[in-house]
Amino acid sequence: MYEKYRIEALDERNAEIIAECWRYPEPYEFYNADHKRYREFKEDNEKKKQYFQVTADGSLVGYFHLKTDDRFVNLDFKMKPELCGQGRGKQFLNAIEKYLHRYQKGQTIVGDVLSSDERALTLLKHMGYAQCGYAELKNNPAIRYMKKA
Repeated sequence: MYEKYRIEALDERNAEIIAECWRYPEPYEFYNADHKRYREFKEDNEKKKQYFQVTADGSLVGYFHLKTDDRFVNLDFKMKPELCGQGRGKQFLNAIEKYLHRYQKGQTIVGDVLSSDERALTLLKHMGYAQCGYAELKNNPAIRYMKKA
């Protein structure tokens, strides 16, 4: 099923749904939202400007978080757990890239993915991202990727 995605600022209702209801199964439980991050989101208006929701037909299908500077857009994205592994990742990431191309044109997209997350790493490779180094995510080995926006 192919949907038309809509991207807008993450609202508090959907942020709460993500924090309270989204639970990724093993071995992806690392990606589960924590309540501390949700509280920070609720209390920090500047942080709210960095989070975006992705919806289709009025339903939340994912979100992403951006940190930007003059050259780089640091991208962290998550798809709703029930939708993962169904072949929707390419279309989902493509929608995010179109958004970034419109608003962050010319910058390089960078991000980190757990080295054990084969689904995400395969998606990034198919979408033209290049491995550019290694990182750590909460003491877990990760791979840094990049692509021109």
